[in-house]
Amino acid sequence: MANAEELLKVIKEDYVRTYSLRICQALFQLFPEEAKRAFGSIENCVKEVQDDAEKWFEKWGPNWVAGIIARVKGSS
Repeated sequence: MANAEELLKVIKEDYVRTYSLRICQALFQLFPEEAKRAFGSIENCVKEVQDDAEKWFEKWGPNWVAGIIARVKGSS
């Protein structure tokens, strides 16, 4: 079993990869001209959105457990 630090690293990598790919796929499908002007290609979009996703994950930081519980349980 992975230790907590390794597990968090895997969760972060999966979050960043999944978030950036899905956001860029949506942008290029829903707004192809704007997405192409802004990013050039879906690959460039993914690279740029990954940076943003990593920043958000880091900002989420110590509050991520409380945030997950609040969303799942419906409390604030």
